[in-house]
Amino acid sequence: MDTKIFTDIAQEITSYFKESIIFFYITQSVLVFLAVWLNSYLSTKGKNFATKTDFDSLKEQLAINTRVTEEIKTSISHEDWQKREYKLLMKQKLEELLFAIHEVEEWLSYFRDVFLFSEEINKKNSPIFKIEVLSCLYFKDLNTEFRNYKALYSVLIAGLYKAKQELLILKGNSNAIENNVTIEEKMKIIDNASKEYQKVFIDFHNAQSKIENKAADIMSELLNQKL
Repeated sequence: MDTKIFTDIAQEITSYFKESIIFFYITQSVLVFLAVWLNSYLSTKGKNFATKTDFDSLKEQLAINTRVTEEIKTSISHEDWQKREYKLLMKQKLEELLFAIHEVEEWLSYFRDVFLFSEEINKKNSPIFKIEVLSCLYFKDLNTEFRNYKALYSVLIAGLYKAKQELLILKGNSNAIENNVTIEEKMKIIDNASKEYQKVFIDFHNAQSKIENKAADIMSELLNQKL
């Protein structure tokens, strides 16, 4: 065989191996590049996904916090409203109590005059029940003062009823004919009843003043309360 043929075959083989090695290195380089790029891409995608997840979580937490805040604000507003309404109610009831006390005083004066100096029948109901209701429902702190007040009120009424009964007995015994003796006895009954009434009325008025003073203290506390 010709030497030239062997030489050509050897060169072809050498060239083939050189090209294979170059292809191998090129392939390896491409694979490494792809691996680095894919790792970077996946890392970036992972970060983006984590960021989106964190954002959604924060958004949900913000919504929860906002709702809770609004609920707290609503609750506080409702409590403030309740306090305002309570203060307004108590102020109104205190005013009603003080008016009722003075109505009782006026009614007692009218009742005394009717019982002792007139034949007119009492047609006005005592406003004492107003004080009883207000004290029971709204002002339990005034129970002690009101019991003393009510007891003295009862003594005043009892004294007037006693005097009226004596006057009716006197009138019945005189057969509706007034003479000097009858008039004198009548004036004596009225005078004694009036003196007894005035004596008890002083204590009654003092008891009334204690209620008024304590009511004023309650009013002052209400006005100074902070919402």
